[in-house]
Amino acid sequence: MIEKMRKPTKSKNFINYVMYVIIFGMIIGSFVLMIPGLGGGGVQSASDAAVIGSSSISRRDYLDQVKQLESQYSKMFNGDIPDFMRKRVKQSAIEGLVRTEVLSDYAEKEGFVVANDEVGYMLKEVPAFQEDGEFSRDRYDNYLSYVGKSAAQFEAKLMKQMTAQRLNEYFSQGLMNAPQEADLKESADSMSLEFEYIELSPSSLKSIVDVTNDEVSAVLATEEGLKQVEDFYPRVKSDFKEKESVRVSQILLDSESKEKADELRAKLTKDNFAQLAKENSIDPVTKTKGGDLGFIKKGDFALEIEKAAFSMKKDEVSDPIKTKEGYAILLIGEKREASDADFNTVKDKVAKIYLKSEKAKKVSKELTELVATKNFEALKTLTKKNDLNWKNPGKFSLSDKSLPGIGDSKEIEEALFSLKEDGDIYPEVLSHQGNEYLVRRLKVNTVDSADDKKQPNLRQSNRGQNLIQDLFKKHREDLNVKVNPSLFES
Repeated sequence: MIEKMRKPTKSKNFINYVMYVIIFGMIIGSFVLMIPGLGGGGVQSASDAAVIGSSSISRRDYLDQVKQLESQYSKMFNGDIPDFMRKRVKQSAIEGLVRTEVLSDYAEKEGFVVANDEVGYMLKEVPAFQEDGEFSRDRYDNYLSYVGKSAAQFEAKLMKQMTAQRLNEYFSQGLMNAPQEADLKESADSMSLEFEYIELSPSSLKSIVDVTNDEVSAVLATEEGLKQVEDFYPRVKSDFKEKESVRVSQILLDSESKEKADELRAKLTKDNFAQLAKENSIDPVTKTKGGDLGFIKKGDFALEIEKAAFSMKKDEVSDPIKTKEGYAILLIGEKREASDADFNTVKDKVAKIYLKSEKAKKVSKELTELVATKNFEALKTLTKKNDLNWKNPGKFSLSDKSLPGIGDSKEIEEALFSLKEDGDIYPEVLSHQGNEYLVRRLKVNTVDSADDKKQPNLRQSNRGQNLIQDLFKKHREDLNVKVNPSLFES
């Protein structure tokens, strides 16, 4: 049967199709598994939660799954899960684990392979394992230590889940013919969602929080405040770094005087440079000072002047250099290496940055708490008070690869599509690449009803789900699945 089905094309990201289905309310739900033998025996060891063919599910994995589901149900029931639901949670936990094992076993035998590098890529995309938007091995190792698994155990489990998912996607997409896929893509392209967002990271909020000179003076006036600012300084020290500099004197001649410049250069030494600059330079500003330009830093002067000044040695005189102002001859003086600015000379500026950062953190925390408690009236007041404007980056279609203004974030995309009404705010702060966002749905533009006939019959793909359910039941019987009855004892 598998060989007769057309492999799904890779021209479209599957998640975009799923979102299209959600918009039209045609969600392909997961099947609730009624496993024969939930009260039966046959489990080889008391430490096994279930046995599937030659493999088994450990009690540890089962209890971890129960804990995860209880956490989800706890939010639904305000922290107190009814007794009648607790047994259902246990059943759902083992059913989900058995389903993954059975389908992954079938998928592996039929050649639905997930490569190691795919697992690695998936791990790098998990926000919990990232730091500043990049994969952190330390965070990953800490998680493994917390859950009591080795990397090999955890990645093997993830590979099974991905393999089972690949089989699900194959059946969901594989039964759709090419014209249907084309219609679906056309419909997806013609649908769009408009949204707004507020970026809540302290770095983005710093620009809208004000700090007065009186506040700066007040924090520096106390011993505790001064220490806080001084401790903060290393975090922004690079912003106040003194650049490498060199003292330069210059004789400028007009652009028609190359011969004169060469003759003058032949006479110049470090000792007579100042006098000859007064006699020959056409630069009225430096001429009276013997050509002294003072200390220059990179970026202060024309590139050809900088290149010579920073490559030459002290007391060295350059050859004539062609510039747009004319010919310049340089004398190099004292050189200063790049260095950190003395704290006492920049403490007022540092204190201002510190106070802005602290205020931004406070605002971000208040906003996060209001979102978590769904206190949207207070949220509206706070955003207005702090001059926080919702940004409208424009609309995007379901076929777009990223959200305008934010980037490629599946989590934020799915959050937006989960909102039911225009104007709804998602009740959680969402993270992407180290930044935090509050998002609000504005409008969903769907296909005109007059074009309904163009919409593909997505219920066709339910045939794939029916087939995979039949396949699951048969392969479950082939593997002689046995579940430990003690799992459901109080």
